Amino acid sequence: MPEPTHREASRPGESLRARLDREGQLPVAESLRIAADVAAALAAAHARGTVHGDIRPENIQLSDGATHLSPERANGHPSLDRRSDVHSLGLVLYEMLAGEPPPDPMPPLAGRRAVAEEVELIVAQAMARNPADRFESAADLAEALNSAAASADRTGFTTGERIALRRRVTPRWSFFTASVVGFLGVSLWLRFTAPAPSKPPALARLNSIAVLPLVNASPDTANEYFSDGITRELIASLGSVPGLRVVGPASSFAFKRSQLDAQQAGQRLGVGAVVEGSVRQSGGRLRVTAHLVSVAQGFDLWSETYEGGTADVFTVQDQIARAIAGALRPRAASDSAIPVRSPRTDLDGYRAYLAGRALSARPTAETVPAAIAHFAIAIGLDSAYAPAWAALAEAHTQEIILGMRPTEEAGPLAR
Repeated sequence: MPEPTHREASRPGESLRARLDREGQLPVAESLRIAADVAAALAAAHARGTVHGDIRPENIQLSDGATHLSPERANGHPSLDRRSDVHSLGLVLYEMLAGEPPPDPMPPLAGRRAVAEEVELIVAQAMARNPADRFESAADLAEALNSAAASADRTGFTTGERIALRRRVTPRWSFFTASVVGFLGVSLWLRFTAPAPSKPPALARLNSIAVLPLVNASPDTANEYFSDGITRELIASLGSVPGLRVVGPASSFAFKRSQLDAQQAGQRLGVGAVVEGSVRQSGGRLRVTAHLVSVAQGFDLWSETYEGGTADVFTVQDQIARAIAGALRPRAASDSAIPVRSPRTDLDGYRAYLAGRALSARPTAETVPAAIAHFAIAIGLDSAYAPAWAALAEAHTQEIILGMRPTEEAGPLAR
């Protein structure tokens, strides 16, 4: 889709809603500047102890209803804070860029509009369902938006141009090779003249982590839904570890096919460690490689390769989650600390379930019916598989949101 241009100046006194209804997608730079202005105004209000609580295009002067309310407000949460306004502004920014309000569950911008990676990360972090994963303040969001707006017209990687594999070797290693003799001499001198260095922080102090989308290394590129599904299961499993903060799927998947390495991605996400790796399926065999990378140092804290039959996927997922939790928080590595997130089921049913989840993650009039068909297959193979039933109900809710079926028809199916 070509980049929208500024076809007409905003009419005096009109709302952002009127502008969106007239033009749909707005230019990226202008969208960022509008959002930055609103964020700055919110920061001033928050400094006075005021939370707006109702940030919508209709209320921004230049879809409706609960679509632009944060989850806390929509659920009647009694203790809204400034991060609720951050979330609502993230939804408004999404609509300015995508040309439509985000459905639920909220997909990343990738596939709806090619935007710079920095922009997608800002949107994903602002819209994070967990308040702890959002920008800490509207002022922080305004700063990020202004920075992105300043470089919006420059040529750079977009979500549609990212390379398939993240770099694991960076130019700093070339510098190391060229300078190894000098470093060796300095190291020997420091060994005998400098005081003993302080001990590095214990791994147990790394209490925040992000799981980047595992790369599909299978010969068949159509298996990407499977590697994405394992990524989501790891995020869910690690999220159950007490005291461990895990970045949500929306923010993690903003780095899918990113050109950034694990350390750089972790710095963007503000976490202490990052999990990256790959999944390969071939001839009924499964091979999963995982690395736990320290964001502060850029080194692997732990790495392992798991091999077995494809039917062993449930066991592999549990083993990886427990190993990572054990490396970060040794006391939380017991079986009871990380409950099994995905009940065992028929392998073909699990594949159908994951394929459906991949489709429903980007709900459209075409993908939702296909997702429902996949969930029906999973349920047909195992009628007791609760995740498939839950996903099916969610897909019927998407039908209502997209206007594909009336509430009285799809509502009972979504319960």
